[in-house]
Amino acid sequence: MRVVGTIEARMGSSRLPGKTLAMVFGNMPLLECVVKRFRLAGRVDEVAVATTIERSDDANVEWCEANQV
Repeated sequence: MRVVGTIEARMGSSRLPGKTLAMVFGNMPLLECVVKRFRLAGRVDEVAVATTIERSDDANVEWCEANQV
């Protein structure tokens, strides 16, 4: 069986807008931290990021494309 880990990411948070690409660990955005942790999981074969079609989430899409997610 193939296991795909799904990360839900959107930029439009009301409490912390832009949090998915906020630098949280040195020079690393939160989304990168979460993707790296998913990739370390022994039972996850692939990582996918689910986001919206809102214009504000285009930055998430661009990051994912640039980082082969």
